Amino acid sequence: MEVLEACVFDYCVEEKIKQLKEQLVQMTDAELKELETIVREQFESLSKAEQAAIRETMGLEELSAKHVIGFLKQTSSVALAQMIVSGFGFGAYLFLTSLLKSFSLLLGTTFSFGVYTAATSALAFFLSGPFLLLIGLMGFGLMYGRTGNALNGELAKLLVLVGRGAFLQSQSG
Repeated sequence: MEVLEACVFDYCVEEKIKQLKEQLVQMTDAELKELETIVREQFESLSKAEQAAIRETMGLEELSAKHVIGFLKQTSSVALAQMIVSGFGFGAYLFLTSLLKSFSLLLGTTFSFGVYTAATSALAFFLSGPFLLLIGLMGFGLMYGRTGNALNGELAKLLVLVGRGAFLQSQSG
């Protein structure tokens, strides 16, 4: 049952990442500046070691609010998840908690301790081997299913065309 709960939670986290990315794309310039200010304040409150850990995890030369927001806007959800998975440690944890805090401040609310705990638990699962196996199998399954459905659709169209042609030919002959 715990594996099912973890999978459901992971799906919800992925959906939230997609929603956050959509919100970032749809933000006005004023809203982006406000978010940039909040992220900058959060980064300034971190120690130099924490900032370096986040910078290394994200693969950025310079850690600034503008760079982080640009990174979030341009990076696909899968690549963002892979970045978190490849972080393997403190930098990924700091990035995750700083991002949560920035968005909570942007929304004008405070997330409970449970949200942070759940997020770190999800990160632990993302860093595990079963997660990578699960994602690989799901990706293959989706690709196989979509390809099969597309082929079946084309086959159905072909059968209709051939059947219609045979019917018309039998009517004329």
